[in-house]
Amino acid sequence: SGQLAALGTAQIAALESADLAALKTNAIAALGSGQLAALGNDAAGASHIDVLTTAQIAALRSTALAGLSTRQIAALSTAQAATLSSQQVASLSTLQIAALETADLAALKTNAIAGLGSALLAALGSTQLGALTTAQFGALSSAQIGALGSQTVAGLSTTNLAAMSLQALAGLDATLLSSLSQGQLNSLSTRQVAALQSQQIAALGSQQLGGLTLAQIGALGSRQVAGLSVADFGAFDLAHVMAFGTAAIASLRPEQLAALGTDWSGLPALFGALTTAQVAAMGTGALQGMTTAQMLSLSTAQAGALSSAQLASLSATLLTRMSAADVAALRTNAIAGLKTAQAAVLGSG
Repeated sequence: SGQLAALGTAQIAALESADLAALKTNAIAALGSGQLAALGNDAAGASHIDVLTTAQIAALRSTALAGLSTRQIAALSTAQAATLSSQQVASLSTLQIAALETADLAALKTNAIAGLGSALLAALGSTQLGALTTAQFGALSSAQIGALGSQTVAGLSTTNLAAMSLQALAGLDATLLSSLSQGQLNSLSTRQVAALQSQQIAALGSQQLGGLTLAQIGALGSRQVAGLSVADFGAFDLAHVMAFGTAAIASLRPEQLAALGTDWSGLPALFGALTTAQVAAMGTGALQGMTTAQMLSLSTAQAGALSSAQLASLSATLLTRMSAADVAALRTNAIAGLKTAQAAVLGSG
């Protein structure tokens, strides 16, 4: 190895393919970046670095890899690329990583993918990222995902997005989330949607929220729903409202509840679409935002689901507007919780 390390670049360049393949790994490990740059270039300038065995590639020092030209990088075989460690990958320049062929990228081990820093990852194009396997994409961290540009994220396949780990999802900031198409957004699993932070859900546009699948709506947690704006609720239709989980309904603020008035088509039936389980889950604080129109759309089944605490939290104005059928549907223990003044006006309007 010492003798090889002493050779000049011209002498290194003069080595034949058979000589290169015969070099021991400790000799390969002794090469410097300048020598490695000369390695594998014959007299005609053609690269034959692909004659190195996988063991030899694995033995290359990370600092020496900086000497490889983009032409040499492009000449690597998929088998050679598969031997690169995370340290070796991390030592590559943005030009070198961009020179890797898609098949070589797909051959990288998942732990080698961890070596892709933000600058390296940003240097990859959508085509290269699209070549990553689901296992590789699933190995990306939140920092790596956050390093991607909006155009790159917009070019990701639904397969890529579906493979993203729950931890990596945290790397999608408001700008990146807004760049997702509806098809991309809908490719996220319910587990992924449930893992999004409340500020990420709040960063979605109303059109994006309105395009979520019913399963995704049902996966939204209490903190996520509590972070939605009043305008966001205007993007939901009857099916969306019915898909909300009881925990999400229980987290509603008064102004959010009041927003369940008319859907995007103008039909004033969103509140009336709530299931009895959803009505029973409503907090007494949220019911402070109930409107007269919502009271008028209350069904007898919904009225029968109200607890004594919920009924007692309603204003005298709302109790007055309750229909006779709804009053008849109230549970006796619910009525028993009313104050005298409230009971006196119940259904009197």
